[in-house]
Amino acid sequence: MRIAFVMLAHKFPEQIARLIHVLSLEDDHFFIHIDRRSPTVFNAVQKTFAANSRVVLTDERYACRWGQFSLVGATLSCLRKVCAAKEHYDYVLLISGQDYPIKPLPQLKRYLEQNQGKQFMDAFPFLEPNPWSEHTGIFQPARRVLDWHFFLRSRHLHIPIKRKIPNKLVPYGGSQWWALTGECVQHLMQYLDQHPNVTNYFKHTLIPDEIFFQTLICNSPFKQDISGSNLTYADWLNPNPFPPRVLTLEDIDPLKTSDLFLARKFEPERSGELLDLIDRELLSCPQPPTATAKPE
Repeated sequence: MRIAFVMLAHKFPEQIARLIHVLSLEDDHFFIHIDRRSPTVFNAVQKTFAANSRVVLTDERYACRWGQFSLVGATLSCLRKVCAAKEHYDYVLLISGQDYPIKPLPQLKRYLEQNQGKQFMDAFPFLEPNPWSEHTGIFQPARRVLDWHFFLRSRHLHIPIKRKIPNKLVPYGGSQWWALTGECVQHLMQYLDQHPNVTNYFKHTLIPDEIFFQTLICNSPFKQDISGSNLTYADWLNPNPFPPRVLTLEDIDPLKTSDLFLARKFEPERSGELLDLIDRELLSCPQPPTATAKPE
């Protein structure tokens, strides 16, 4: 069971190094996009893993801003590296630099082997009644995907003129994070190479990282394999102060009882004690990982 971890990150280089360390097994690779606006983070991670051929930093870097296509672009830049590696990966896992495993990696691999072929993705029809149907204003699902959205850095312009999604695609939505088979990722990237109009369309949607991949896969032969959920725990109901919640020591009990394999989000100062406890009690690591990446 070989995994390609695709990681989106923009801060906390020491935590990125710790995450890579705890996930590292001999045959697994890491493809990392670091926000173009975070050069010190990029330099620190690059320096730390310069001699590690299993850690690849993408040189196609985006200034990632919430709600914009840049997050999709960053993910695609990593997926292009995955495909260019000419390696066989059973699964490609999209994670953030603020994720951390809450079960040992061999346990995750056993689960993937037992469910080989499933696409672990949260997905639902976007224009039918769904968990986000009650969102209002520009966050109403139809407005997010059918109206025009333009961005200039952090400025957002919404034009309520309906558009037609290309190639008769039916829009789907769900969580940004997923775990897809290597075959599914290859199919996805080939489709995008052949249909650049799809990428161009989604550049003018709102929060496309929660729509783009779901739409493509739910309109593909892999739709029947979608599990309906991903592998990552996040607490959206108890923000502190923003959702999803930054996990702290008081969150250990739900992590212990969760049937998921990763969790987010963690921050070094607020989550340090929790990460140490996870290492000891959930991952059976006697001491915190020693890998470090310090900004220069």
